[in-house]
Amino acid sequence: MKLLLFNVVIFSSILSQCYAQPNGPYGNNGPTRIELEGKLQAWQGGMMQIVNVAGQPIMFTLPQSPAGIRFTVPVEKAALKPGMVVRFQAPAANGAFLDPIRTLTIFAPDSSKISARSSAIERSMSVPGIYRLSELYRAAPGESASPDVRIVGAILQIEANMLSLNCGNTPMKVELADSPKIEFNSSSLDLARPGDAVKGSATFNPNANQLVASTISVTGAKALTAEAPVVSSPATTKLRVKETPKSKVKASKKAAIPDSPESPLAPQKIEN
Repeated sequence: MKLLLFNVVIFSSILSQCYAQPNGPYGNNGPTRIELEGKLQAWQGGMMQIVNVAGQPIMFTLPQSPAGIRFTVPVEKAALKPGMVVRFQAPAANGAFLDPIRTLTIFAPDSSKISARSSAIERSMSVPGIYRLSELYRAAPGESASPDVRIVGAILQIEANMLSLNCGNTPMKVELADSPKIEFNSSSLDLARPGDAVKGSATFNPNANQLVASTISVTGAKALTAEAPVVSSPATTKLRVKETPKSKVKASKKAAIPDSPESPLAPQKIEN
């Protein structure tokens, strides 16, 4: 719930007195770097107000770039729905994951962040597909290559602990652990609520009476439930995932990792 912020002028005056005094805590009248930490109280548009660890209200301008905003919230397993885009990685051998998946991230893909210049690592974080970490990251001298495989795909079907996924037009089934850790990541604050934990960095400019955040991280205090899992799906984003008919999803209990050189790191087509 977005709450109306007020008393901006009064608050700016207080900030100016606290951070811009020549003999104050920062000792100069220039821009001052400030670390933010507290609980979300209210936010609207480009402004946010928190209550810091000392119980003081702090109001600031949010980062202008979405890259400076990170929102994370736990998600109950029952809240998983077809259409959600997920990412996870786990050790695999002989074309199958060794254990049920214990950690899963739900996110809203954004094709505007991917271009022809994007690295394979950047693509592996958001473009549906199957990615071997041994091909993405070079092992340090004396160390073995990572056995992990990173999967990005859209959920097609959920049956008990089994997820049917479309991974860049490659269907597969994966098994979830009984109590997996699931979270939703986004650069949007649409799901932020009062009481959520907030951390970040900001700069106070006494000449403009402005406290502007460069980065901000908000962690949801309450998990998203099956009753209200308000998360984005491929249908509401620029990156479209072509669904594979459920009849073509492999019935194998463990996910088959295709050995074809075309599937793991081949360029994925992204709609403009």
